[in-house]
Amino acid sequence: MATERTSFFDRIAGRIDQLDSDGLQTVVARLARERDFLETLFDTIEDGVLVLDAKAQISWHNESAEHLLGLPLDKA
Repeated sequence: MATERTSFFDRIAGRIDQLDSDGLQTVVARLARERDFLETLFDTIEDGVLVLDAKAQISWHNESAEHLLGLPLDKA
């Protein structure tokens, strides 16, 4: 899976290098909108969501995870 992920990011990085400044701004704006959408979605569902990094550290969570775990988690 790590190889697939690396390959994906290598392809994206190669394409980003080919974009002009307007194209890059468009891509960044689109990624920001998608991130905001997903964050809003995960914050509104009742299920607890934890995102862990490669070292099994919490890199993101929603409010439901805080309530379900009974801990005041700091968002990374």
